[in-house]
Amino acid sequence: MSWRDVPIARKLGAVLVLNTLLAVLLIAGVFTVGTAISRYQDSKSQLLALAQVVGENSRAALAFRDPKGARQVLQALHMQNDVEQVRLYSADGSLFTEMRFKGHAEGLVLGGFVEFVLPAYLVATHEIVEEGRVLGRIEVTAYLEPIWTALLRSQALMVLIGGALAALAGAYGMRMRRMVSDPILALKEVTHQVSSGQDYAIRAVKSSNDEIGDLVDDFNQMLAEIQTRDTALRRERRSLEHRTMDMRAARDEAERANRVKSEFLSTVSHELRTPLTSIAGSIGLLTGGALGALAPAVLQLL
Repeated sequence: MSWRDVPIARKLGAVLVLNTLLAVLLIAGVFTVGTAISRYQDSKSQLLALAQVVGENSRAALAFRDPKGARQVLQALHMQNDVEQVRLYSADGSLFTEMRFKGHAEGLVLGGFVEFVLPAYLVATHEIVEEGRVLGRIEVTAYLEPIWTALLRSQALMVLIGGALAALAGAYGMRMRRMVSDPILALKEVTHQVSSGQDYAIRAVKSSNDEIGDLVDDFNQMLAEIQTRDTALRRERRSLEHRTMDMRAARDEAERANRVKSEFLSTVSHELRTPLTSIAGSIGLLTGGALGALAPAVLQLL
């Protein structure tokens, strides 16, 4: 079944549900993108500030070439749950010391998805300078999956809310059917009754004063005009049938009269031809002088 063949009530419900879902998903998408950009920028700023603070605290350890003291300074980053590792480089670019904080990225649910779709790590660097001389550089790496996990959880919540709103929209659409689709379906039923029974006296019931109510009024007015014309047509048809019957009777009467005339002429022709022929023959003999000459008055009389 194509979409055009779906009943109008289901179309209205589907449109309401689809519009609600699209609206919620659009809002959720805009919210997600905006929040993701904002959280990423905030995390970047915080991580950069953290790198600056830790780097400045590591200046003495770099100056006195004290890796153990530098590790004690870097150990303070263990309290930051999102920091994965920190590296401290010397002025020549060689690795001075590093620390990795295991366990922060373990047990997270998104794992490969984050690494495939979203940036999983954020790196902040800061040069450690003293009196215009570069002592070294610190590099702090933070794991971003906790941020994306919380964000996607809120996104999933919004999707659930969207589903609930879509269900409410579907239920509301079913209630709206009484005001929109039911009058149209009732008008369709009246149309079917009129077309199947040829009964133009049927009228649709008007239930509102909106556009559908105007449509019902126009439909009833059209039925009234069709009924008037149908009545006049039926009356004219009956009159025509009566005239046809009269014409058939007149034709039959004319045929009967013509038949009587023919019979009369045939009878007259048969009954009068023989004696008239004999009389005409006798008169012809007399005028022809068969009995001698006759007086002019007698000939004129003959």
